[in-house]
Amino acid sequence: MEVFQSEIMSLKCVDADLGKACADTCQVKIDECLEFCDDPNCNSRCQGQWLDCLAACPCYSGCPDGCENCPNPICQGPSEHLFIIDVRMEEFNKGMHWNSDTGEVEFRNFDYQVNQGFDIEDSCYAMMNGEHWLLGGWFNPDAVAKIENCQISRQASTLEFPFHGGIFGSCASFRNKIYTCFDGRENRTRECITFDGKTQEIAAGQTTRGHDWSDLVVHDDELVTVGGCDGDGENCHGVTEIYGRDDGWVSHSWADFPVHELTNHAMVSDSKGIIIITDSSYDNTIYHLDFLPNNVYRWATLGQLRESAFNVSATSILGDVFIGYNNLERIRIDEREISATIVYETGFELRLDHAPFLAVDANFCKEE
Repeated sequence: MEVFQSEIMSLKCVDADLGKACADTCQVKIDECLEFCDDPNCNSRCQGQWLDCLAACPCYSGCPDGCENCPNPICQGPSEHLFIIDVRMEEFNKGMHWNSDTGEVEFRNFDYQVNQGFDIEDSCYAMMNGEHWLLGGWFNPDAVAKIENCQISRQASTLEFPFHGGIFGSCASFRNKIYTCFDGRENRTRECITFDGKTQEIAAGQTTRGHDWSDLVVHDDELVTVGGCDGDGENCHGVTEIYGRDDGWVSHSWADFPVHELTNHAMVSDSKGIIIITDSSYDNTIYHLDFLPNNVYRWATLGQLRESAFNVSATSILGDVFIGYNNLERIRIDEREISATIVYETGFELRLDHAPFLAVDANFCKEE
């Protein structure tokens, strides 16, 4: 179904092709939304969501100059390769680069700045406005660092609200800020702190349950968290809560994890919803939560990892999910079925415990 476009793309915009691709995606979303509508209020809601989606596209009203200073994910560029850093590679000052074109893996030089008293263990990683950030950590809970020039660059600013990060809480880039959430050690299992590169603020509203030992992911301009614990590993559950545009955190009981309590998992989003990857405590099973129009949710079990994992790390690029622990595994999802392949077998215990997976270009940290 075609809808009249009140948002007109600037044809002179240098990124017009990306703008059109983004607008086409918005059109698909409104068609899906209207398919489930049976009253005028629903139609108006779909129309409003479509207009918001379109305005955020390059060359439209929210990004009139195209991809320049535009946070839309379609503007992130050719970041289709992986670079993985981890505390177990600190000793050697190495990072693992996987090239999506050749399938080759190289351990490239990367300076962790350990001699400067910095350690990334349990720090929280997020990409904000095209830059790689590390916040907090086990030994440096107030640290702020960026990844640039193939090294960790400790910033002069510090976190006003210390964050023990990674394994105990979650963080995600959302609306041009990094949200650090659910830090059980600091008794903040129900709240998030925003970071814009310079300052921190407590985000409005709290979750109804604590989500320590959970994960956090962005889907369709909403923050989503599933599972976790009310305390530091205590009173765990499978509650799903969503942080939307206007309502703050809202519990969605019909989207709660259907099996049992859920902790120590990784989540990524795709066009249809949320992919949840569990570790060896849950038989390494992969689940999908479909987000259908008008607050309809549907769970599905997709399969299992090829290799057992604990404190699993994951990211999504090229339309697939990449998962790592001792090896690097690629998960392709096709009509409720998955195909899993080991794209790199280390032959030793790499143990990527909640390691940062960076989306980078082919030449990232490559020696000249």
